[in-house]
Amino acid sequence: MKKSFIVFCSLFLILSQGFSFEWGGLLNNNSTGVYEVKNSLNEDADFSFNQKNGLYLWLSNPLSEKGNWKLNSEIAYIANVKPNDEPVFQNIIDLTLLKFSGQLAFKKSSVDVSLGRFVVSDKTGNIFSTTSDGAYLKFNSSIVGLSGYVGYTGLTNLLNSTEIEGYDNEDVVQFYKFQYPLIPLIFSFELPSLFANQNLTFQVLASLNCGNNVNMGNKYFATLALDGPIYSKLFYLLQTTFGTKEFKGIMNYSSVDFMWYPLSFVNINLGVQYASGNEELNGLFVPFSGVTLVQKSPLDENYLSDCLLPTASIVFYNGPFHSKLEVKCDIDIVDAENNLFTVRGYYGSLDTTLNIFSDLQIGFDMNLLVNSVSSQDFMFNATIKAAFAF
Repeated sequence: MKKSFIVFCSLFLILSQGFSFEWGGLLNNNSTGVYEVKNSLNEDADFSFNQKNGLYLWLSNPLSEKGNWKLNSEIAYIANVKPNDEPVFQNIIDLTLLKFSGQLAFKKSSVDVSLGRFVVSDKTGNIFSTTSDGAYLKFNSSIVGLSGYVGYTGLTNLLNSTEIEGYDNEDVVQFYKFQYPLIPLIFSFELPSLFANQNLTFQVLASLNCGNNVNMGNKYFATLALDGPIYSKLFYLLQTTFGTKEFKGIMNYSSVDFMWYPLSFVNINLGVQYASGNEELNGLFVPFSGVTLVQKSPLDENYLSDCLLPTASIVFYNGPFHSKLEVKCDIDIVDAENNLFTVRGYYGSLDTTLNIFSDLQIGFDMNLLVNSVSSQDFMFNATIKAAFAF
C-alpha cells in the first residue's frame, strides 16, 4: 500500500511542477443500510450495512496564457466496508483522471482535443460508459459536428469503474485490479440544427476484445438519435440502437423521453426504455447486452435486457436544495408462458441533496424494489451522504 500511495502522490506532485495551478479535494461519506424480505423462499428478513468513504485530490494546470489548454488530474483513496457473512474491509487507490485537453479555434469552426484517462460514454449512456485511456477529437461548426474516440480499458481500476459485461468481479481485491482489456472505438456524426432546432445524431461504436476470454467477443453498435423542443417548455429525446456480438444475431435498445419544465424550479420527465430479450419469445432480436453493465435499478441484480421500462420522475430544485423522485415498472413483454406484458416488479427512488455551505453538502437517498411475481418479496435501502470540499 505504501509503495502504491507514494507512486500516485509523486505523479500528482510532478504534474504540478512548473505551472500555475489550482488544486483542491473532496472528502465524502456514504452510509447505506439494506433491508431485504424473501417470504416466498421462507427466508428470514435480512439486513446489511455498507460504509464507503473517499478522499479525492485534484489538480488543474493551465498550459497556455489564455487557459484554453490545460492538464487536469485526480487521485483517489476509497475505503469500502462490504457486507458479507463477515464484513470485508476493502482499500482502493486510483488515478481517476489524467486529461490533457484544449481547443483549436478557427473562424467558423473549432476542434476539441482530449488525451489521457477520463470517463467516456456513448450517446445513450447504456452501452459503454466507464473510465478509459485514450484520445478524443471533435470538429465543431454551426452545420455539422464530427467526433471520434479510441481507447483502451485494460489499465484502469475495475474496483472503481463500471464492470465490463461478462467479466467476473466477485473476489474482494485490495487496492487495484485491472479492468478487462477492450479497445472501444466511437465515431459520431451530428447535425446540431437540422430543422426547427431539432438535433440529429448518428453514432457507431465497436468494442474489440483484447483479453483471453473468447466468450467476451467483439461487439458492434449503431445508434440514431433525434432530440429537440416540441414547444418552448417541452422537449423530447428519441433514440434507437442496433447491435451485434460477433455478427451472430441482432439486438436492440430503444427509448423515448419527454422533459417538461412547467416552472423555473420543477421539471417532469416521462419515458420508456426497451431492451430486446429472448429470440424464441420476442421474435427477431436476441437479448440485448451492452459493453458495460447497466442495472435496471440500484437494487436489482438483473441488467438492462429483455424488458420494457416505463419511467416517470419529478425533479425539484430551489437554491441549495435538489430532489428527484422516480418510479419504474419492469415489464416482461412475452414471458415463458407466452403471456404478454407481465409486470415483474416496481422500482422507486428518492434522491435529495442540500448544499449547507459552498463546501459542505449532505444528502439522503432511498430505493425500493417490489417483486410483483411474488408480492411478498421486497428490498429497501437508505443512504446518508455527506461531502466536504477543500
